[in-house]
Amino acid sequence: SLLSRVLEIAPEDVGGRLQELHGLDFIFPSAQDPELMYTFKHALTQDVVYAGVLERKRRTHHVAAGTGLEDLYAGRIEEVVELIAYHFGHGQVWDKAVTYLRQAAVKAQARSAHRVAVVSLEEALAALHHLPETPQTREQEIDVRLELRGSLYPLAEFEKMRTYLREAETMAGAIADSRRLALVSIHTAEYLRQTGQFAEARTLAEKALAISDELQ
Repeated sequence: SLLSRVLEIAPEDVGGRLQELHGLDFIFPSAQDPELMYTFKHALTQDVVYAGVLERKRRTHHVAAGTGLEDLYAGRIEEVVELIAYHFGHGQVWDKAVTYLRQAAVKAQARSAHRVAVVSLEEALAALHHLPETPQTREQEIDVRLELRGSLYPLAEFEKMRTYLREAETMAGAIADSRRLALVSIHTAEYLRQTGQFAEARTLAEKALAISDELQ
């Protein structure tokens, strides 16, 4: 189903081509559910084929794959959100890549796969740099840094976490975003409390509380 969308040909024609490649020992059936799927017999073959496709056509195929997965998995995107993020990233559809990378990170965090989540969120930051600078992208850059805190903290990567929080604070201050400044303050305060720096933690917690009172 996906290949027929990517190649824009009838599903039965795709099936015939896949059977031919199977007969030549390039690919083999790897699953039957929810439909017949194939895998390259050797990773090197896949790499050579991929490298042989012109970059522009590669991007077109990636975008078609991402869009096809959106259609095929409508209502249950979470099952393939990592794949969709991968394809839109390689297709350079940066706004969609950011959206799905953040969703993939949430999914990874839910199963405590925090290193996977960090990779997804850092890729989301990289993708954001390709987008025009707007109030929305600036807000997303802050939010992704706050989301990184959620995985860096349990990984005990505190210096990296503090760096992202400082960046988020600077960016939130630049756009006078009180709510996001309060979030930075409370996350930093929690880290300081856990590490025994109680006076500094209290100062930041009170700052967050004051802002929350203003914003109700």
